Amino acid sequence: MLPPTPELDNLDFSILSQLQEDGRKSFTDIASSLNVSSSTIKNRYSRLTELGILDVRGSINPYLVGFRTHLIMLVKVKAGYLEHAAKDIAEFTEVDFVAITSGDYDLDLTVSCRDHEHLLEFVNKKMHAVEGVLETRSKMILRVVKNKQANVSLLPSLAKQDDAPTPK
Repeated sequence: MLPPTPELDNLDFSILSQLQEDGRKSFTDIASSLNVSSSTIKNRYSRLTELGILDVRGSINPYLVGFRTHLIMLVKVKAGYLEHAAKDIAEFTEVDFVAITSGDYDLDLTVSCRDHEHLLEFVNKKMHAVEGVLETRSKMILRVVKNKQANVSLLPSLAKQDDAPTPK
């Protein structure tokens, strides 16, 4: 079950949008562009972080730092083991993304390995050791064309209507 969506207003969405564009943008610059005080931005930032809505971190290009084998892995799980298997798999350092899905496979993963030997070891020693995993199917990623998060600017219509400033 998905958690309830916290109430966000136009100012929250404007802050999120600016941080998606540049996660290093200063509170002062954001405040200036939105005609509010820096302390307002700092308080909103803290709230968005505490709610788990915002998590600002550095994003690396895995190819440029030495990861040569990337794939999408589909996983079929035995009935009754889905949540347990998903949590176990999410703990593996090679796994970048885990989603419980509908369809022929139960889990969708993205995996990053140093090379093919590392991938072989990951599949044989880790994935197939997870209780409940019945089958895996891998699709190698040959080239990433786009790798972005969902764009928060698509959601302002969900903003709680109030007197908060809207972006310039």
